[in-house]
Amino acid sequence: MTDNRTTTAPSARLGLAALTWAHFLNDGYINYLPAVLPLLLVKFHIEIALVGSLIFALQGIGSLLQPVFGLKADRVGGHAGLYCGDSP
Repeated sequence: MTDNRTTTAPSARLGLAALTWAHFLNDGYINYLPAVLPLLLVKFHIEIALVGSLIFALQGIGSLLQPVFGLKADRVGGHAGLYCGDSP
């Protein structure tokens, strides 16, 4: 019986680790901001309308643009989108 497993280059593992870390940070700050917004309201005397606008800008626009970037990535193909960085 032969072993058909392929070995992964260290640079590929490093790239995967970097993408994983970027995804973790992206998800982290998106979920972190709504939790601290009540504190920011009190400390900086921010209006509730501004807080709603911040949450919409952070989560709403990102959610609306995700399908657009997905279609673009499908058309370009490959890993071209990975070189542009993580989404804000």
